[in-house]
Amino acid sequence: MGSKQSKPTGSSAASIYLQNRKFEKNSSGTPAFIPSDSLEFDRYHNQSFLIKEAFEGNFLPGVKLHQEHGYKLLDVNCGPATWLFDVATEHPAIDCVGVAVSKETFPTSVKPPNLSFQVANVLQGLPFAEETFDLVQLRQQVTVFQTKDWLRVIKEVVRVTKRGGYVQLIEPNVRFLTTDNEANDFMTSLHDMLVRAGADPDIYPKIPGYLAAADVHILTQKEVSIPIGWKNKLGELMLANITQSLISAAPAAAPALKLDIETYVKMAEDTAYRLQASKASVIWHGFLGKK
Repeated sequence: MGSKQSKPTGSSAASIYLQNRKFEKNSSGTPAFIPSDSLEFDRYHNQSFLIKEAFEGNFLPGVKLHQEHGYKLLDVNCGPATWLFDVATEHPAIDCVGVAVSKETFPTSVKPPNLSFQVANVLQGLPFAEETFDLVQLRQQVTVFQTKDWLRVIKEVVRVTKRGGYVQLIEPNVRFLTTDNEANDFMTSLHDMLVRAGADPDIYPKIPGYLAAADVHILTQKEVSIPIGWKNKLGELMLANITQSLISAAPAAAPALKLDIETYVKMAEDTAYRLQASKASVIWHGFLGKK
């Protein structure tokens, strides 16, 4: 059992450039709605620290780390590896591994000696034997995978998790809580656009069922509400992050909504203002399972 390994059929996903922004293609061959470039990585860094602050740490309640050599963590689709850098620095005895579909994603700065990266596409199989890692994380993927891919992805994540190990997933509810009708209408149009493209913007309530189907027992479900542009510094940072995310999506989202770029950006900026004015919030959902 422990020697079995999925064989990747390719080293990276195809990508496309729209308005000078790089977008990875999903399993259906269409571009993702969030770009994959240095500007997006800056936003990802900020969002990662927002999530850490909101969830009060890098791990959900219930995780018991072993501070010893040989303990291994994996972050799937790790992006610029903000979470991994943080964890590897805080826990120098733990081996931390990140995978992404392109090596361009990985940071080029000096990294902790216990952190390493591999190019791999989870949809084509992770290049690790069964039960390799003590904890595997998958998060911030709501716009990345197609609906048809989610169960397969989670089963692959679970495959490389040790028996008794942890699986951690964190995803947002993209239906922001707002009393502003125009802001709600714009966000609903983005939600429906994702559905038409084959994605599942309402993935979070389905995650427990997918984990159960992969023989994972839920230990923790935690949700946090983050204000958008009000209440505290966290709210200010979330507003900036959401605004940047909406605008970054313009090259892919505007054509899908049959809008020109300028009109879309104006609508996105107006929506961000309305979210702040209406004291809106976004709910993030965390799930910790044990194999």
